[in-house]
Amino acid sequence: MKQQNSGERRRFSRVQYRVLGVINVKGCVPIKGEIDNLSLKGAFVRAKPTISIDTPVELEILASSSSSELKLKVDGRVVRTEEYGVAIEFTKMDIESFTYLKDIVAFNAGNLDKINEEFHEFLRERIATIKAEEHEDVQ
Repeated sequence: MKQQNSGERRRFSRVQYRVLGVINVKGCVPIKGEIDNLSLKGAFVRAKPTISIDTPVELEILASSSSSELKLKVDGRVVRTEEYGVAIEFTKMDIESFTYLKDIVAFNAGNLDKINEEFHEFLRERIATIKAEEHEDVQ
């Protein structure tokens, strides 16, 4: 059974990136899976989830090599579920994690210029959103 948020619009490059991922849902046992693909805005995790759309989650992306281990933690929400996995849209992460994520996507996409433009577009949108929220708070 496939559920999908009809408002989904993919605007960021996705790359295949197969590493361990752990989905944490408040009050539940962590769900281990494999990151299937990744973008600056989200990820698809192959797992047997029983998570409803719009559920807030924390995703841990565990990447390691022979010389280092990297663990990114990002907040997100479930935007699609499928029989074999779950799509998560990122909603919050620290700047260090975002920088690592940008580097991972750029390296695997092979098109640094395109990823840098997506990165800058994301920042422009985020700044506009923050300004709009601040404007609403003032009124």
